[in-house]
Amino acid sequence: MPAFPRTSAHARSIRASTFEAFAAKLRAKAQEPGFAPLHLGDVHLLPPPSARALNLDDPSLHRYGPVTGEPALREAGAADLSRFGLSGVDPADVFVCAGATGGLDLALNATCEPGDEVLVLTPTWPLILGLLQRRGCTPVQVDVDPSGWLTDDPAPLREALVAALSERTVGISLCNPNNPGGFIYGREHLAVVAELARAHDLWIYYDAVYVDLTFGEERVLGFVQGPVAERTFVVTSFSKSFGLAGHRVGLLTSPPAARDLIPRLQTHSTYHAASIGQRMALAALGGNHAKERERRLRVARMGARLASEFLRGAVDFHAPAGGAFLLLDLRERAADEAELLALLDRCLDAGVSLAPGSAFGDRFGRFARLCFTATPPDLLIEGVKRVRAVLR
Repeated sequence: MPAFPRTSAHARSIRASTFEAFAAKLRAKAQEPGFAPLHLGDVHLLPPPSARALNLDDPSLHRYGPVTGEPALREAGAADLSRFGLSGVDPADVFVCAGATGGLDLALNATCEPGDEVLVLTPTWPLILGLLQRRGCTPVQVDVDPSGWLTDDPAPLREALVAALSERTVGISLCNPNNPGGFIYGREHLAVVAELARAHDLWIYYDAVYVDLTFGEERVLGFVQGPVAERTFVVTSFSKSFGLAGHRVGLLTSPPAARDLIPRLQTHSTYHAASIGQRMALAALGGNHAKERERRLRVARMGARLASEFLRGAVDFHAPAGGAFLLLDLRERAADEAELLALLDRCLDAGVSLAPGSAFGDRFGRFARLCFTATPPDLLIEGVKRVRAVLR
């Protein structure tokens, strides 16, 4: 299981030690007053009042629950998915899991064997790479474009995916809206993925954690219908929707073929998601969740606008179409990954953190990710100003 494909053991050792030093400095700097943590994909808003009104003296909140999740939350989750285009879902195929990470881990364990390959569209949420490697599988990274931004023409994406296929390929993984790129796969791009999945009998692992943070009218789950739904695992989360990241509650919508296997796998991994988190998510869905989500969407849009305004002219990036991030193109500032880390180290000294781009794909080591939802607006503005000063 190569952790860093196409690099020597010596190079991997140097790279790992460099990242460890950077991470240690980040932990220390994060304790300083006024530090702006823009590296982590998080939200600063509290959960909605309905979710915070639980009676903690309720004994059922502190006991074991159903492995597959609270039945009421599975039903409410299935109904909620229709808001984003995934209609007609049977609650029996919706499983409450320990966040999106737990959901994707279940999907991979259900469908992958050691030695298998999964095509991972990059840039991507980084933990999918480790989840595959831990399973003994090889993530085959397929860049959507060297710029980190999806082009309008789906032909290059199709060509890249076809070129990466092998007899060991069992699936395709994508993140939509994209973390870290902020782009959204259009209908034509998703049609390419669906076509190849049908033609080569592949699974689709669809990370839709930011499904309700789209800045246009896209219903990004609308393509998961008919034959496509029979081979697609969809993962969503309440971490960003309702600020429940620390409670680890997500949903895995499984193809019917895996319905009986998922509970057995969950029994022998996390057993079930936290009861308190599940009740909070259910309470949030039972409240005025449309209004709450609109508020959070407005905050995300404002964060995107503020970050873009203060960074425009200082660094190259694409205005996001959704999600919580800007992917900063620093190829003109850093000749290699070492120079990029040195630049991010200077950002730490200035009191702000960015995530190194290599976490999101091997060929993005000269990029950096900025999260515009992790802090209140005043600290976001201050953090972005610090980044701009370092880049000046």
